Amino acid sequence: MAVNYLKKQGSLPSWEYLLQVYKNELYKSRLDIAGKEELFDHGSKRLEHFWKKEKDLLVPVSLTEYSFSKFDIEINGVPLTGKIDRMDYTDANRTTAKVVDYKTSSPDNLSGKISEKK
Repeated sequence: MAVNYLKKQGSLPSWEYLLQVYKNELYKSRLDIAGKEELFDHGSKRLEHFWKKEKDLLVPVSLTEYSFSKFDIEINGVPLTGKIDRMDYTDANRTTAKVVDYKTSSPDNLSGKISEKK
């Protein structure tokens, strides 16, 4: 959300704006008011910690949901396809980048879906 805001507005959203978006989205849920308030208190602390840690890493040249399937990449003969969650260029010439892949599934959900071949 913040990266998309940055791309559209040319600057990062304020902490207050980010918190308001979180609250608005949370209060659309089906939780009862007590559950929403508890989750808001807990979630806003986690979000603030994340925001303070990550906001300086967000740069205007970031790409989000970038598909690399069209490049026919192979590693040891295995095709690599998919989307990159976020890619930040680290130099002015845009030849070097940092790739960020956010994991939303718990490790238990991924068990058995990922295996290593030798």
